[in-house]
Amino acid sequence: MPSQSELVNIGESMEYNEGKPRSWEKKTIFDAIMAKIFFIFNRYWGWGYNLKTYWLNHRANLANFLAKQITTEIDNEQIPYSVIENAGVCSSCVEFFNIIDEDQRKLVRACPGAITFT
Repeated sequence: MPSQSELVNIGESMEYNEGKPRSWEKKTIFDAIMAKIFFIFNRYWGWGYNLKTYWLNHRANLANFLAKQITTEIDNEQIPYSVIENAGVCSSCVEFFNIIDEDQRKLVRACPGAITFT
């Protein structure tokens, strides 16, 4: 897993900031409350956790699919992957919003949203 400084660098990368959908980082108090309810209900978070606790991880995880800074090689191709553990991961957006070309290979960790709603 990447260090905290690597996560910050991924989230601040030009590739991510120029390629992300405009509304990705616009969150409201409603979004934070719904995220907390969802993740607690599915037993990924404890009562003391909230969206702020996981924001750096969440942001870096999504950013890595655009920035491709953390990859693994498969068949001579560099493949980006989910860079955080399941408790803080949310990679469904990458698939649901077609952030990555459908023909591009990626290793997306199954997140609570994908497991619950698919």
